Parts: sequence; structure tokens; C-alpha cells
Amino acid sequence: MFATVTVHNCVAGVSNSVVLRVTPSYPAPAYYPKENCPVPRSWGRKKPSLSHGNLEVTLRERISEGRIGVVYSARVEKATTGEGVDITSSLPNIVCLKFAKQHHCRSLAREAWFYEQLHKWQGISIPEFYGFSTATFREQALDMDNFQPWTCLRTPSKLDPGLVADTELAKEYHSMDWLWDDDPSLSDCFSSSKFRDRSRWFQWSLDEENPKIGLIVMEKLGQACAKVWLPNQPGDAFKSDILNVLDDVAKDGLCHTDVSAWNFLQYEGPETDKRRCPRHGVVHK
Repeated sequence: MFATVTVHNCVAGVSNSVVLRVTPSYPAPAYYPKENCPVPRSWGRKKPSLSHGNLEVTLRERISEGRIGVVYSARVEKATTGEGVDITSSLPNIVCLKFAKQHHCRSLAREAWFYEQLHKWQGISIPEFYGFSTATFREQALDMDNFQPWTCLRTPSKLDPGLVADTELAKEYHSMDWLWDDDPSLSDCFSSSKFRDRSRWFQWSLDEENPKIGLIVMEKLGQACAKVWLPNQPGDAFKSDILNVLDDVAKDGLCHTDVSAWNFLQYEGPETDKRRCPRHGVVHK
């Protein structure tokens, strides 16, 4: 992961670039349906001190928009190590940037943790992951109206109306950017985890006066399977490969709870040995 990411062309009307710094992810709790086992040490987030160098990219077109974020493609301009060695050629020409919407930096921090946990499956069953970074508007001297990832949204970012109306309930949920494990009724299902409970994200909510920008940089893949696996088609090849990918993820103790054709992307690159799955002996498509 890179210590800093410089993003050009993301502020409308000016030549300003945004510089984000590597930031700790947000570990999930562990779910043990039968016995309250201790959370393993590997459950901790990756230390930012292990990240070095800078990645410089230029924002291109918007690809998609979801509940918590907006996704763009970006051209890699330059990548360097902490010692200043140019490693641009080791990266693809185009990468994918996922910006958190205004109220959802915490959710993106959790998503980054999943990529960290699945590091050995990057480039095989999940996209390559180049890090999670943040910055504040005050640090960057930005105007929210000019920050392109937060403009022209189909679904503008907003707070949960139920939590806004009930301040006591909001306290129980830890954050306005709530996650499924914040539900107090589910607390008995999880093992207590210092990695989650001591995280800076545990009780994080948006600072309206100084919003935080959250960014994940990852490999750009192809189309969503929903665009190529048409309704009423058997899709047997897709189904078997999707089951294998989910099997890879499950072997590391992680469960995907939102399996849909929109959440799986095609890999359209060459079938290299590096991308061959060691468990299934194939290049997942």
C-alpha cells in the first residue's frame, strides 16, 4: 500500500489536486454462533507505518454509484517507493477509485479491512488492492460544491432518518454511518474485539464543518456480471465460478452477505500463472 495518493482532476474548475494519506481500516467483529472464541491476532487492521511511497493518478470517467460510494476509473501517472524508486511499470495503466459518499467514510474503512484480510486472494478471487486513504476538506482547502465525486449523485448522501429522530437509539448504534454489527440486538452474536472497539472508526460520524474524504484504490476489472449474464439464461459457467470465488473467501473466515450479479465483476485480462487460483487450478472469470 502507498503512504500517500495524489488525485488530479477531481476538483471542478480549478487545477488543485487532492493528497490523501494512508489510514487504518475498520476491523469487523467475529461471529461465533456456538462458542465465544477469541478473535485471532490476524483480525487486526494493517499498520499504516508499513506503507511507503506515493501513487499519482488522474481522475477519468465515473463508472458507477452505490449506497456508500462513487466509483471512477483513473489513469496512473506515477508510482514511487519510499526511497523514490519509480515503480510505475509494475502497476496497470488504469485503476479504479472508490470514493466514500459524504456520510459513509466509516463504511468504506470497513470495506478496506476486508481487502486487507483477503490479501492472498488479491488478483485471483478479488481485485488487487492498493490501499485506503483519507483527507479532510480543511487540509485540502476544498469547497464541497466543487469536489466532483460528491456532485451529480443519483442518490445523495444522507443520514439515517430513524437515527436522526431518536438520539438515544443513535447512541446505541455508535455512528450515524451504521453497519450491521452496530445493531445492539446482535451484540450477543459476536466475540468482543479490541481491534474493532478501540478503532478510531468505532464511534465515528461526519464532521459537517470539516468533512472527511475516503478513498480505496484497486484494480479495475470488467463489466458487472448482471450486464453479461442475462435474465432467464442458465449461466452455469458463471454460477460455478462464482461459487468457487465465494469458497476462496470463506476459507479465510469471511462471509459475503450480499451475493448478486451486480456485485461480481468479470476479469477480462490474460490467463497468467499469477492469476491462477491455487485451490481450483483455474483463472477465475
